[in-house]
Formats: sequence, C-alpha cells, structure tokens
Amino acid sequence: MHKMEPVVLTSELAGEIADETTRILGHNVLITDANAQVIGSGDPSRIGTVHEASVAVLQTGAAASHDAKQASALVGVRPGITMPIVLDGAIVGTVGITGPPAQVVKLGRLVQRQTEILLRESQFQRTRLLRANRLNQLVRDIVEFDPRLVDEQIIRASAVDLGYDLTRPRVAIVFEVQPGPVSYPSSVRAIGEIFGARMDLVAELATGRYVVLHHLSGADSPRDRARRTADLLGERHGITVRVGIGEVGTDVAALADSYADAVTALRLGPAGTAIAIHEIDDLRVAQVLDSVSNQARERFTHSQLAPIAGENDFAVLRATLVAWCESGCNLVTTAHLLNIHRNTVIYRLDKISRLTGRDVREPRVAVALYLACLMAGG
Repeated sequence: MHKMEPVVLTSELAGEIADETTRILGHNVLITDANAQVIGSGDPSRIGTVHEASVAVLQTGAAASHDAKQASALVGVRPGITMPIVLDGAIVGTVGITGPPAQVVKLGRLVQRQTEILLRESQFQRTRLLRANRLNQLVRDIVEFDPRLVDEQIIRASAVDLGYDLTRPRVAIVFEVQPGPVSYPSSVRAIGEIFGARMDLVAELATGRYVVLHHLSGADSPRDRARRTADLLGERHGITVRVGIGEVGTDVAALADSYADAVTALRLGPAGTAIAIHEIDDLRVAQVLDSVSNQARERFTHSQLAPIAGENDFAVLRATLVAWCESGCNLVTTAHLLNIHRNTVIYRLDKISRLTGRDVREPRVAVALYLACLMAGG
C-alpha cells in the first residue's frame, strides 16, 4: 500500500486556519511550526516571531495555560492557552488562543481538534494529488518508452512503488473527446467508474485525450467497457467520444506498442458515428498500407485502378470490390452487405473484370484490387 506523505504544516494553511478561526471566535488564534515560530495568526504582526510558550509545549506534548503575569515573563506570549498539534503521533506544531485561560480553554481544545482535522485532510489531499501526478508520469513514461533512452526496470520499479505489476496482461485504450467545458477531473472520474479496478491505470496525456492501461481480468471485453464508458461520458457531459484499442501487452515495451496501435486505430478508423470504437486488430491491413510511401501508394493504385477510376460509378465499383473481398468473395454475403440484389453484384463484378482485363473472381486479382481500393479510400 502506498505510504502517506509526511505531514507538512505550511504557512499558507496555518494562515488560513488562524484567520478563519479568529474571525469566528473573536479571539486571536496563532499557529506555530515545530520550532515555535509563528506561521499563522489573526494578528499579522505576530507572524515570524518566536512564541516562547510553545517551546515547552513542543517538548512535553502537554497543553499550557498562561495568565497575564505568566505571559509577561515569556517572549511573544499573551494570556491564553497553547496546545500541541499532534498528527500520527508526532507533534508538528502548536496552536494558541488569546484570552483569559479559564474562558478560552474549551475554545482552545476545539481549535486544536479542528486544526488537526484540517491538517489531516490537507495531508490526505496532498498525498492523493502527489499520487495522481506520479501515476500520470508513470503512464506517460510507459507510452513514450524508448529502450535507447531509459531502462525498462526503472519504469517497472516506479510502477511497483505505486502498486502496479506491469507484467500482467493489459491493453491500451485511448479516449478522444471533442473540445468542451468538461474538466479533467470530471472525465477521469467518469472513465474511472467503468475502469475502476485496482490494477487499471487511468491518465490524461493531452487535452481531450485519455488513456487507460486496462488490466484484463474480467469477463467483459475491453470493447464492451469502452462502449459503456463512451455512453457514460456522452450521457453525463454531452460529449462525442472516439475510442482506439490496441493489442495486449505484458511488459513496458509491449504496452508502448499497444498505445501506439490504439492511437493508430483512432486515426485510421472510419468516422461518421456518434461513438466510434476502433480496434487495431480490425485495421492491421490499413495500418500496413498506411506505412507505404505516398509515391509507392500512387503508383500501386494507378496500376490497379486506372481502368475504372474514370468511370462515373467508380465509387460504387470500389465499394463493391471492398465488400466482395471482405465477404470472402461470396455473392450472397456481398449483396447483403451492400443491400442490393445478387444479380447487381454479378453485373458490377463483370464490369470490373471487363474494364481491367482481369477476372476479379480470381483471389490474387481480387486482393490486389482490394488493397488498391483501401489505399484510394484512405
């Protein structure tokens, strides 16, 4: 379990507590650090001075009251009561309240308890913020991993310190949301409601781009969880979400590849739906074609499609070729995909074969034309 950060009694926090309690109680409240120096006071002139009564309180851990006569014999002290501030068994400072001791003793104990509660809450918030920052940096280190620049063991050690074992199977899921008024905490909170398992890593890498390194442990698929998350973001914040999903990885390098694949899936996946979820496994062919140089792409598409590219119904012929190949060269399935009669499919295939001078029913011909159509459409 991640350890709590050490308690830090800052002058900013001490000042806020002292000012607010002084205003509410009508008695001056001062707070010192562990060296008896005043770091917060309803009377600004006392800040930075030494409160001598706090020295004994810090040493003994016991509250001390001082009437007017006793206070006059001490440096920087007025009549009142001084009490230790104790957190996790350690004395981190003192809190004092000015006034006749018999009158302010009960107020002093109230202020003491309230100060300790506020400090504990501040400690918790600081620890949570520090952990969130460390988690964000860990995710960034993973997705930007380059073995030439950093040792993988360093990243794995950082993960272990935060409670994560990077050798367990995970998949990168990237959420891209449209620009809008939704804040980082709101979006991360919504994503965390679906990807809330202890071993999931959730972070924001850039404005509008969130990544989850999802630990594969449940029955539902990453796609199902991504769909539920996108639905939740849409319903709660009214935003459009696109999702890219990479492959499973069991080490830092593989997770970096998974993230890169998820980003590629986002870029290559067809748009047009309110919630688009693209898995890299469905886009491997497009990914390979995307890596081809523009010059080679143009030469290849021209060599394959030039005979039909000038036809008025080229877009229809191209869609037919893609459906023909993606249906396993099956007439019935192709007709179903295109929502047309099978005789119309036969007519179009015959037209393509006649114009190209090659039989599109021949697998090698069909594959070459199919790849050219994907390139032309990308």
